[in-house]
Amino acid sequence: MFEIAICDDEIFAKTLSKIVGNYMKKNQIEYKIDIYHSGKELLQLGIILMKYKVIFLDINIGTTPLLVDLVSSF
Repeated sequence: MFEIAICDDEIFAKTLSKIVGNYMKKNQIEYKIDIYHSGKELLQLGIILMKYKVIFLDINIGTTPLLVDLVSSF
């Protein structure tokens, strides 16, 4: 199974999920997409992040840049 994570604002995450999902279906690739709405939420997964083959990251989520969100988690 091809596991994908999307970390973005809700509207963009849904749109990207549909685009990626359509591509995967068209090419008959078994997949799973998980959506996260903040860098903190994504980082809480810890080592489990390694299960994803692809992670789509938005550099700005809401009003907080993703990099600031990620760095402040440490």
